[in-house]
Parts: sequence; structure tokens; C-alpha cells
Amino acid sequence: MERYVAPNKFIQYQLWQECNNGCKFCSERNQFKIDKKWALKFTLDKLDNPEIYDYEEVGIIGGEIFDNQLEDKEVRDLFYELTNKIANIKHFKKFYVATNLIYDMDKYLIPYLNHLKNINLIDKTLLCTSYDLKYRFHTEEMKKLWEDNMLKLHKIFPELSTHIETIITQHFIDAVLSGKFDIKEFSKKFNSRVDYIEPSSGMFYNTKLDCEKACPGFFPTKNSFIKFLKQEGLQKKSIDLKCLISYQIRASRIYHLDCGNFVCYEDRRKPGFRVKCSDNSKKYELGFIDSDDSMEDICTEFCEMINED
Repeated sequence: MERYVAPNKFIQYQLWQECNNGCKFCSERNQFKIDKKWALKFTLDKLDNPEIYDYEEVGIIGGEIFDNQLEDKEVRDLFYELTNKIANIKHFKKFYVATNLIYDMDKYLIPYLNHLKNINLIDKTLLCTSYDLKYRFHTEEMKKLWEDNMLKLHKIFPELSTHIETIITQHFIDAVLSGKFDIKEFSKKFNSRVDYIEPSSGMFYNTKLDCEKACPGFFPTKNSFIKFLKQEGLQKKSIDLKCLISYQIRASRIYHLDCGNFVCYEDRRKPGFRVKCSDNSKKYELGFIDSDDSMEDICTEFCEMINED
């Protein structure tokens, strides 16, 4: 089994890092608030760069975009202008939009999706969201709101594709291994592909140990991850080892905010890529609590073992 190699080229733009949810594990936690109009104009200008013709797919990401971040009419108008500009770049085959879905969708997201429908972009759209078993949903009501929103979206917009990303935390691994969480049932219920990322200390904590103190059970042990791969990848086949923890499914280039300024990460799909924060006290550590080994490397080793068999 060969590891996944992305056939597409994907460029992504972060608009801002502001979000109302305040997750303690968020890689963007407590980052600089920026002028949203400035950020949107920056992105509009970037779409005039000839580099866009090197990419087949385009995405926008926060922070959060639709949880009252569009209250200012000028910001909202610029955001729609950005969307229209993307729609008019005809060679883009797919449009990614990220949101946490823990809010009332009727105010901004539903009107926006109706707009995508009106400009014939919704069929190309992949709405990306996140799920977590411990720290994302601060109350059961928030968790239910997310679930209800997911089901509502598929009912209102059957042509809309959705994608769920979850972090492979110790809490997640324990729930899966014990049978308390079934990956296949979850994916089927919400009619979505599920992808996985490594836990990281992000741009707020100095190290993953600091992050783990704030969010116990966020970083898994290496052995539990290997058990997870054996059970879900080899036995139940509920996960795809070819693309699990693979940067190949991420944007190959992203314009990302770092301490209030845009930086461009190029060749993001190259092996060993790591985010580097301009604040040198932040290490942006990934992976296991008890090992510096790479989750991606271990997945690759599993695929190689399958090839040998």
C-alpha cells in the first residue's frame, strides 16, 4: 500500500484568527486581532497574482468566519466580493470553506450558502468543520448544536459536500479502542468524509508539555496510536492508512497569519514540513506526549509493512 500522493494543487488563504469558541487547544489561540477589511483586501489582491494558475483548488479559513464575524457591512461586502472573484476564476475545481458550526447558522452561513448556490459555486464547495470528543464543545448543548447544524445543512443543501476533521488525541483513541466511538457510524450519520491531524502545541503554548497541562489527554502515547492503527486501519478498515496524518491532503501553499502579519508557507506537502512561529519561544510541537517520533512516519511504516506482506 503506497502512501497517498495528492494529484491536485491546493492554495489556501487565512482571513483572520478571531473565533468566539475559545478552545484551549486551538493552534490560533490568543493570536493578534487584525483589521478584517485589510485582510480581505490583501487576499483579493493575492487572487490577481499569476500564481493562482498553478493551483486547481482554493480555500478560505479563519479563525471563524460566520459566528458574527461578518457583522460589519463593509467586511461582509468584501467577503462576498472575495467569493465572487473566486467563482469567476474558472479553472478552480474545488472551493474549501472552513467553519466550526457552533452558532446560529441562519444569520450568516445559510445566506452565504444560498449565495454560493446562486452563483453556481455550491457544487464545487467543500464545507470543512471539526469535531472533538473532549475540548471543542464546552457544553452538551454546544455539541448538540453542531450535530443539528450538520444534519440541517444536508437537508437544506443536499448538493453541498461536507468534510470533518478531528485531532487524534488520547481521548479520541481511548474512545475508539473501547468501542465508545465508532468512526464508520459517525461518518455515515453526518454523510461526511473524516480526516485526521496530529495534536500540536500551536502558537500559544511554549511546548507540548505546557499544552498538555492545560488540556490533559490531548497528546496521545505512541503505543496507543499504534494500537489504533492496527485496530482501525488493519482490522476494521475504518481509516485509510494511505492518507492518514498526511500533509498531502492539506493546502500545498497557504497564506497564514503569524503575530498579525501574513506569511506564506510554500511546499507545505513536503515531508517534514513544520510551522515556525516568529515568536522563538513557541516550538509548535506535534505528535506524542512520550515520543518525538512522527505520526506521519509511523503511518508510512505501516503502509510499507502492508506492501511487504
